[in-house]
Formats: sequence, structure tokens, C-alpha cells
Amino acid sequence: MKTSYYAITHDTTPGAISISLYPPRGTNYLHYPALCPPRSLLGDYKRGWCDERQYTRIFEAQLTKLDPLIVWNVLHQMTNGEEPILLCYERAGTFCHRRIVAKWFSKGLDIEVPEISLLNQPHEQLSLFGGVQ
Repeated sequence: MKTSYYAITHDTTPGAISISLYPPRGTNYLHYPALCPPRSLLGDYKRGWCDERQYTRIFEAQLTKLDPLIVWNVLHQMTNGEEPILLCYERAGTFCHRRIVAKWFSKGLDIEVPEISLLNQPHEQLSLFGGVQ
């Protein structure tokens, strides 16, 4: 399993699974809502009402309600044997919930979930609101 972001993937990228609340419009990414941040948390963070530390604490509490092995198995089943790549909007190296998910898997299953910062084909940045940025 790996993590990455929409700007360097496409919904036809083998193993691509959206873990953002809203996958880019006009795409058909596989979607796993259980790993999405709550809408309220995302809104509070974007408004500056909570910082990265608070966001992490709240999101980690959400993850404790899940079993990492079950989630791991479901994600692998969803991709029909392809290695899952968990995706959201934030570019590599910026604060993002997908890296919190990666650390959760690391702690729970003693595995490494690396970030892919570049796939074979560059793609245009997709917008949450549709179209290209």
C-alpha cells in the first residue's frame, strides 16, 4: 500500500482509492469513506479553528474505531489484486490525513506505507469543483 495525491494520478491508475470526502468531479475513483476526515473536522481546519495537532488527535480518535487489518484487507479486495494507493488532494510533503492513515497502518500492522510523489505519467491538477486548476 502507498499514499499519493490526485494531481499525479488518474481514476484509471491501478489501485487508486479516494479517501477524501469528495473525489474530483467527473472521475470514477474507487472510494473508501471510512478513511475520510469528518466534514466538520475538515471545515474547522480550513477555517483555522483547529491546528494540525488538534486535527491529528481528532482524526486518530476516529481511526481507533476501525480495525487496521480489516481495512487493509478490504482495500486490497477493492483493487482486485493491485496495490492500493490511498489518495486525497494535498500535495506530497504537506500536512494531510492520508499520512495519518499511513502511520495508523504502520502502528497497527507494523508495515511501511510510503508516499508516492511521482508516478510514471504526469497529470494535470484536478479541482474539487471540477475541471483542471
